[in-house]
Amino acid sequence: MLPEIEVPANASRFFDSLETALAQPTGTIEITYDCVEHYYYNSKFDPSLIFQDSNYYTKDSFQLTNSINIFNPLVKKYDLLNIIDIGCGQGEYVKILNKLGNSAIGYDPVLKESTSNLKSESFHPEMIEDKSEKTFIMRCVLPHIENPFLYLDSIFLHSPKSKIYIEFQRLEWILINKAWTSICHDHVSLFTIGNFVSRYNIIDSGVFARGEWGFVLFCKKEKNHLMVAHKGDNTSDKHLKAFLKPEVSS
Repeated sequence: MLPEIEVPANASRFFDSLETALAQPTGTIEITYDCVEHYYYNSKFDPSLIFQDSNYYTKDSFQLTNSINIFNPLVKKYDLLNIIDIGCGQGEYVKILNKLGNSAIGYDPVLKESTSNLKSESFHPEMIEDKSEKTFIMRCVLPHIENPFLYLDSIFLHSPKSKIYIEFQRLEWILINKAWTSICHDHVSLFTIGNFVSRYNIIDSGVFARGEWGFVLFCKKEKNHLMVAHKGDNTSDKHLKAFLKPEVSS
């Protein structure tokens, strides 16, 4: 466990004035290693401090283009069906996928304008009503979810034939580049591609944006790992120090 620090609770928001920005709640970061699920997370994350409203920032045109260039070829290569964009922002990704001939819908509580294929609400695995194959995508969404592997396993529990595609800022890149501002209160979890290799059947994976971002496309293993919610008491910092060691010695 590393020492805790206090930071603005919401890093993904616009503010209408400096005074409003300075008055926002303070969150705490304490990077903790979960020895059961083997990944890093903020054990002091407080969801009650996160405000998902009209000021929540969702748009990133550069990242959008990068992601489409990665994901759309995978759609064709692996015949990905019935795409559901979890945390779709304002639906830009869904709109592009539909224009490219894909069947896609999106869910996001901060969505300003709902349509037939864009839903202004959070997506919960319990909402899955049929067992047909689907493709769930989460672009920089999983880091915002507490107990992320429990959430992924719940999707597979309700839709076992489906595939999941995720994108995330790589922990290795953050450490090597000392991009400490990327470790924020509303990013609950930090990932490497390796975090998913032991848990799921990896269909495709890679890095983009000069190594800053990773993507993984995977499906359920026949015998999946146990779904465990972390309790914040299985901690170690030796794994984080192992990441830093090559940089220190170079």
